[in-house]
Amino acid sequence: MSDDESGSRARDRHAYWEGVGFTWVDLALLTAASLALRFILGHFLWFQRFEARHNFWADLIPIWAVCIAFPLFFRRKARLAEQAAYREDLREGRVKRMSLASRSAVMLVSLSLVVTASFIQGPYEAVCLLLGVPVLLLFAAEEFNIILRPGDSVLTDRHDELLAFFRARTLQVGYSVAILSLVTVYLVSLFASQYVSVLLPIVLTISLLAPSLFYNRLDRRAETDE
Repeated sequence: MSDDESGSRARDRHAYWEGVGFTWVDLALLTAASLALRFILGHFLWFQRFEARHNFWADLIPIWAVCIAFPLFFRRKARLAEQAAYREDLREGRVKRMSLASRSAVMLVSLSLVVTASFIQGPYEAVCLLLGVPVLLLFAAEEFNIILRPGDSVLTDRHDELLAFFRARTLQVGYSVAILSLVTVYLVSLFASQYVSVLLPIVLTISLLAPSLFYNRLDRRAETDE
């Protein structure tokens, strides 16, 4: 191994761990700022009344406010440089999507939080919904986008014939699973309507992960044939 390759790997390793460190610092600061804002707002009478009527939104709004304001003040120049570099990598097709295993794990964890919230009461119900619902919807939207535009890169080649074939086959599986899911929800609503709210996020997750798993199988088979 040459000195240039060793130096390049060392720089890449340093950049990776530096990015991980900044991510954890950002997360810690976001959490602390959200808790501090929530604590301060709790001393105002108007917010106490709002919390009594809308407990879920009283927990969510301070987090949203901090997440929107945070990038405007903390590491602003560095973030702008990182965004410019990311846009360049995105145009060149160097930005890869999260792996199917990672996406599935996140969706299943968020699904478990949403389902758990349906069986418990009290403050933990709001916490589970607050953590599970936004993540589940976000990854559901991303999974739907991947089904419509399959590929390893975030920006895929629309003129790729192999990807077009994979998309057609994947959509067939997605339609079939979605129809079966709708029939299942309908039958459950006829005989046990109290479980429909629990079943909806489950069938949503299955309807999105099933075609993604099928596409992953097609992609691996194509790599084997090559």
